[in-house]
Amino acid sequence: MSTRNLARPVAPATLPWRRVTLYVLIACGAVALAAVAGPEWVVRVGAIVAIATGVVAAVLATRAFRALDHDHRRARGREVVEMERSHGDRLRQHRRDDAEVASTIREHLRRQGAENEHLRDRLGEAHEVIGQQQQSLTALDAERTELQRELRAKDDTITDLRTTVESQEVELSALLGDVDAAEIYTMPRRVRSAERAVAPDPSEPVDLATAQTAAQAVPPVEELRQQA
Repeated sequence: MSTRNLARPVAPATLPWRRVTLYVLIACGAVALAAVAGPEWVVRVGAIVAIATGVVAAVLATRAFRALDHDHRRARGREVVEMERSHGDRLRQHRRDDAEVASTIREHLRRQGAENEHLRDRLGEAHEVIGQQQQSLTALDAERTELQRELRAKDDTITDLRTTVESQEVELSALLGDVDAAEIYTMPRRVRSAERAVAPDPSEPVDLATAQTAAQAVPPVEELRQQA
């Protein structure tokens, strides 16, 4: 019980019994004191009045105590009811708060589940994209290997062609040197016509096959000298 309830004044229902008991005690006490100064029978009457006053006071006090106890019980009952009502209100408020918290948690879990599902979908799509990119990378690696093989083959071909060109240039230089060092003789008309037919044009690039054909078509210098 709180201090406020302990300091509560006595209920109005107990005040009349207290007043009556006080009045009876005062009146009977005055009568008993007045009977002491009188004759013997008055003294006896005063004693009887005093005893009766004590009995009446005891009865009134008992009733006052019962009324006070009843008021106390009733006040205590009201206090208990108020406490129970307040406790019930607090419990209901706690239940409402718990329900709101539970609803908030369920909503959060629902949103979290939806977000997790969305993330799983995106993760699956990312795995698919990664798989496709890996396949593309594998195809590009195979294509790069094939291109490197073709490039090496072309490099080998270019090297062979360069070697062939160099050897043919050496042969051509040797042939041109022999032609420059040879003596000039009068050739038959037929040989001149053939020489003019196979002689290369200085302004045009020299073809090795054409030069070889020209060298084969022109008779050696010794043969021309004998024919002359």
